[in-house]
Amino acid sequence: MRRRLLQLTAGVLLVGLALGLTGPAQAARPVLSGVVTGHPDGSLLAGIRVCAENRSTSVCATTGPDGRYRITAPSGTYRVTASDPYLNGDWVDQRWAGGSLVLDRDRRADIVMRPGARVDLRLRTRDGSPMPEFVSVEAYRVGTDGRLTYANLLGNASATEDRGWAEVAKIPPGRYAFRVVSGDGGRNVAESWHPFTGSSAAAQRFTISEGARVTVDPVEVGPPSTLVVASTGPKGRALASEVELFDAAGMPVWGHPETRGNRTTFHGLAPGRYRIRHTERDRTQGYLQWHPSGGTRAKARDVVVGEGVDQRVTTRLTYPSMRATTRPRLVRDLNTVTIKHGRWSPKPTRYSYEWYVSGRKKSNTWRDYTFMKDSSKGKTVRACVTAYRAKYATTRVCTKTIRLPRGDW
Repeated sequence: MRRRLLQLTAGVLLVGLALGLTGPAQAARPVLSGVVTGHPDGSLLAGIRVCAENRSTSVCATTGPDGRYRITAPSGTYRVTASDPYLNGDWVDQRWAGGSLVLDRDRRADIVMRPGARVDLRLRTRDGSPMPEFVSVEAYRVGTDGRLTYANLLGNASATEDRGWAEVAKIPPGRYAFRVVSGDGGRNVAESWHPFTGSSAAAQRFTISEGARVTVDPVEVGPPSTLVVASTGPKGRALASEVELFDAAGMPVWGHPETRGNRTTFHGLAPGRYRIRHTERDRTQGYLQWHPSGGTRAKARDVVVGEGVDQRVTTRLTYPSMRATTRPRLVRDLNTVTIKHGRWSPKPTRYSYEWYVSGRKKSNTWRDYTFMKDSSKGKTVRACVTAYRAKYATTRVCTKTIRLPRGDW
């Protein structure tokens, strides 16, 4: 009987394994394929990187000599893009013309690449000195409102004696301005707009058509200037602060800032007018002030920076403070002591607390402090209240010291 039972069990297992092996296979993932061609002649493009992406998946493939690509991906809705992977490539990044692609079965998406323009920039030092290393040129697109935004396009310069050469490729049609930038933290050249200026508003605009070849000669490269901003508080004392720099047109200037104590140093500046905005690093919440004492950029004073100079300016933050019109105090109820905030002008939005027992700071940060009767008799108690409000300096006020009873409570 036992032998027959074992044989029956083995048979059931074999049947189960057989069913598992012959059951339905996992559904195959859909395939996205297509051909990438170039405009206008329809030539087949090799080496183009095609990607299908959504929030959770990114799958890419490279076209072969026949311009074809093949991507296997999970079912979903994808954004399909094609790009020339080379910095000095010929083709502008493209998105599949059909918009979002629903990949629920095998699909085909052919992509037509548009030729990009090339701008050849001939660099030359202003004083005839050797061309520094680590210099690049960035392209900025001019929007319909006149604002400049980085086009994510650049060319690295090759240098020979006092001259250099840089090429910015894969440029879509539009209006552009060009900026010389430093790869050495602003120590080797001034980061300037063409023609040599620190103001984005003064940069020359170029209208570039599809596939055009443009030469800009010369592009002047000059020595960098340094601006040191020393920050002080309302009473003229050194104050650690966050400092931002803008050109006269209001465009942020990176300037490779270095901060030590209350001094912020900006490197690689070109000649021009700049404006400074700063805020106290720790105490004020959201209070921003334009130099010297303006609340808006229109009230800011220009800081004029020359060519190849080291310049210093002292700023003073005049942020408002809160004050306690009536001093905080301590109230004892049996063995619990509570802080009464007092009156403040203007009214704070929140408080924090510090407690001191017989001169020693305690870890308690609550508004109430409960004492053990036996171990706390006769000890002195003092508390400090720190008040917070957006765009005001935080203010700290301490209560008077009280003494806990020595006898029974």
